[in-house]
Amino acid sequence: MSPITRLVDRLGTRNRDMNSQVVGIEAATYAARCVVWALVVALLALLWMVAYALAVATKAADLAALSVVVLLLFGLPFGWLAFRSNNIAASLAADHYEPLLGFRPRWWMCYSAPRGWARAIERQKRWHARGKWPILPW
Repeated sequence: MSPITRLVDRLGTRNRDMNSQVVGIEAATYAARCVVWALVVALLALLWMVAYALAVATKAADLAALSVVVLLLFGLPFGWLAFRSNNIAASLAADHYEPLLGFRPRWWMCYSAPRGWARAIERQKRWHARGKWPILPW
């Protein structure tokens, strides 16, 4: 495991520990990674907004363009990591719940707290009982 992954896992420890009882340790680990990577993207976007606003205020077009390039160079990979972790967490949570529910739930997003996972499970049960899955899952 890379040092960056270890750091991300350390930052997501609280989230992982809360969710592990609900969806299992593997799904909780990836859900926590998703939350941490999304937080990194949000912080990067916040820093970009400040840099861009300052560049526009000082009429530094080159700095404004450079800030957009930096945002894309770092924001896209971090965003991809958040999406990938979310997808893996959803798949593992569905694997965890399939034998318990008697059907394979359709997970659409990762939830950051056990309360969110529990509500999602209840929603999945209602949808399955009706035999219909909504177009917009939330």
